[in-house]
Amino acid sequence: AGQLLIGMVVLWWGGRLVSLGMAYLTSVLLALVVHYWVFERQIHPLRLGRPRQWRKFAKGALPVGLGTLFHTVSVRLGVALVTLLAGPSD
Repeated sequence: AGQLLIGMVVLWWGGRLVSLGMAYLTSVLLALVVHYWVFERQIHPLRLGRPRQWRKFAKGALPVGLGTLFHTVSVRLGVALVTLLAGPSD
């Protein structure tokens, strides 16, 4: 909902593709902050420890992160390809 709202505001103000990219980045960062706050308050504090321990955490999270990245890219490319092939009205 945040991405849609921010994107609509950017388009209403006359933004183009780069502005929409910045709106997407802003909404993702806002969601990260909100999710971090909710997780800390409702579940338990995040305990990542020292930066040396972050490597183990990042290595364990790498498959999930790559899967999410590839899924997001494939969905975005699919929308762009359908638009190019069928036209923006479809």
